Amino acid sequence: MGHLEAADVLQTYVDADVFVLPSYTENFGMTVVEVEANACELPVVISDQLNIHNEVAGSGGGLITRCDVKEVSDAVLELLGDADWRTAMGRAGRCSVKARYVWPAIADALTHGETRGAV
Repeated sequence: MGHLEAADVLQTYVDADVFVLPSYTENFGMTVVEVEANACELPVVISDQLNIHNEVAGSGGGLITRCDVKEVSDAVLELLGDADWRTAMGRAGRCSVKARYVWPAIADALTHGETRGAV
């Protein structure tokens, strides 16, 4: 696709069925949160190498795999085969983002010394 401007990136997330990030080295995976993937109600398939994988698994916003071609492709195919599950997973991910990764939630967590689960 090449380079996309911000509005086009957002529209691409909205138009997608699933977001896949089978990375070996992401420290957090910002594309999974914020105004991206989960925030756009897009279910995700991410590797267990992303430091955010526990939060994604706990929220129900995505599937976690090892960096293994078969595991990743099976997870993607499973999601593509179930539109209702994708919708539910996308909504769960968005709720998690709104609860943990927006500035008011971050400020509240930092103010009250509760940094677990917040950026």
